[in-house]
Amino acid sequence: MLSASAPITNDPARAGAAIAAGALVGLPTETVYGLAADATNAAAVRAIFAAKRRPINSPLIVHIKDAAQTSVWARDVPAWAGELARAFWPGPMTLVLQSNGHAAREVTAGGGTIALRVPDHALALAAIAASGAGVAAPSANKHGAVSPTRAEHVSASFTSTIVACVLDGGACAVGVESTIIDCTSTHPIILRSGAITAQQITQVTGMSVTDRIERLAVADLGAAATPAPGQARSHYAPRARVELAESTARALERHAQLTAAGEHVVLLLGDVVTTDLDNSLRNDALIATTRDDVFAQELYGALRSADDRRADVVIAVAPPHGPLADATRDRLHRASAPRDH
Repeated sequence: MLSASAPITNDPARAGAAIAAGALVGLPTETVYGLAADATNAAAVRAIFAAKRRPINSPLIVHIKDAAQTSVWARDVPAWAGELARAFWPGPMTLVLQSNGHAAREVTAGGGTIALRVPDHALALAAIAASGAGVAAPSANKHGAVSPTRAEHVSASFTSTIVACVLDGGACAVGVESTIIDCTSTHPIILRSGAITAQQITQVTGMSVTDRIERLAVADLGAAATPAPGQARSHYAPRARVELAESTARALERHAQLTAAGEHVVLLLGDVVTTDLDNSLRNDALIATTRDDVFAQELYGALRSADDRRADVVIAVAPPHGPLADATRDRLHRASAPRDH
């Protein structure tokens, strides 16, 4: 007998109680939906890794209810990290700090640092408060696959025997994962791009910012703990093959070539709007926008739609400008990389 999909609920108290009882819960945030568990419960955290088939050397982000909870999880927090928290929490920013050992060892992958975030989502914060704990919550999908931005995405991915419930917070407002900032050095270091940019970080701290995203984009870091989530070269990938194009003009040339060869092709276009396209192409354009924020909001849903349509190829043009341009470009590069899954 097949197990039922994870049930969807609108009740944050139910979700919080399930987390407190040691269960896994689908948790909405403004970035993507997370697979949440009590970050101090080692067995529950191990269940996250098992459900996602996630490498155990990949640390998890702990979601907390407010910035005052930072001291529960971290030590030796630099003043400039506190300035970032005051400026951008609740919000799509994760701070990597020195761990004080409060979290289960599995959360930090045995390392000495911990990643913390206060999500900007009322239901998530209510569930976290109801749980009485901080919650470890990586994206609620199988490792390396497309991140979920709606409750239905999570429910379809996990059965009720694995996930107690999915808290329905609607569509994610940002749509891509948080900016991760290493705060354990003398200045901010971006480990993953997101909605909070280097320019914004400098404006708050007055410091120069190092970007280590490309250096960390490696296929295999062995048994050592990775410095942050989302570092695998192949990540965020649909079943369809993803190809990148520099512009819509190039994308349409490639679309014509592949279609003539008998492949089913869809388009994600970040430099045109739908009315710029011929009628014959509009059905294939799952995204057509010049707004980087709209592209980010729709990106993961469009990649899932590509698979629902049984597309062979996704041709993507990242937004050329805007605060979320780097983040969407990073996700598309990883989605298009050679895969090990």
